Amino acid sequence: MRKATLLLGLLPALGLLAAPLPAQDGAQDLLGPQLTPEDQWRDFDGVAMIINDDIITLRELDKMLKDARGMVETTTDAESAELVQQVAEVAVARRLQTQAGRNIGIPSDDVERTIDRFLAANRRDRSAQETASWMAERGAGDLGQLRNKTRDELYRQFWESTALGEPAGAMRASRDRFVRPGQLREAYRINVDSLAQPPTVIFQFLALSTAAWGDAQTARESLEDLRAEILAGADMGALVDEYGASLRETRGISPRIPITRVDDPHLKDFATEAKEGALSEVFEILGPDGEPQGFQIARIVNRTAGQPAPEFESPAMQVDIATKLQSSWDKSRLTTSSDNLWRTAFIRTPPALKLKMPWERRAGR
Repeated sequence: MRKATLLLGLLPALGLLAAPLPAQDGAQDLLGPQLTPEDQWRDFDGVAMIINDDIITLRELDKMLKDARGMVETTTDAESAELVQQVAEVAVARRLQTQAGRNIGIPSDDVERTIDRFLAANRRDRSAQETASWMAERGAGDLGQLRNKTRDELYRQFWESTALGEPAGAMRASRDRFVRPGQLREAYRINVDSLAQPPTVIFQFLALSTAAWGDAQTARESLEDLRAEILAGADMGALVDEYGASLRETRGISPRIPITRVDDPHLKDFATEAKEGALSEVFEILGPDGEPQGFQIARIVNRTAGQPAPEFESPAMQVDIATKLQSSWDKSRLTTSSDNLWRTAFIRTPPALKLKMPWERRAGR
């Protein structure tokens, strides 16, 4: 795995420096031995990004990047650069949400008491070793870091609650979240086809490629002969073992698939009309570029009947629709609120780091 360029090298620091006070006349005894210039000034961190009135340090961003590298493999410089960019965008989004939650106006004493209760509840029944493991899972090296992380998470929860119109702290709900009967019925009408369960099939394929048989005519005629053998009682799996090299491992058996998801129109028509055990005619295999690559036959090993969509009057159906509507609305509200945070924020990054706005990334730009 090629490691992404370390942020400490990629992002120029706006030096946060630790330095001793300069020695004054008569104060040498208090300050001790005179330090060399190399010992007097040491970088202990740097500013990676400025977000409104806050900063994200190089160490913070580098820690996030190291965590991301443990979950995402990068093999090229382009993939590594993209990972750095995505991690930086996540860091900015989290900081903006934390700031928005802090600006809601919930008293800091209430926030600290909530943190105290949370930490006490999670440490009460844990040993020291279990507590240390729990802190490590949350990315905290000590109780101070754990408290800061918990505080930031709590503020982000406040932001999310207000964006959704739910209560936050002592604040009341600000949005009617009830799904009206008319909204339920319209959602059912639009999605009724997707609520039905289509019939499914398991295929067994035998395919011959044109390249392996020299030309298209020879491949087709050979497969016609094999089809005749199968209809006469030959074991199709044995023929797959002998002739279908690419399908040998599975003996040509496919996973179960809904007929609605079968892409090839000839195969889809066959699966829709044929009964279990039926064998298709020989049909052409087209590659991704639409060019013929060979020929195949298919047998329906098993099929299940589809189920129509539940009736709208079903209470379970209405609860399911309402839950999905609320989830869709919540996602839209959070997206809108997050986009507004980005639009109104002052964000400064090094020239080497080009952030994409959330709507740009959603659009694939």
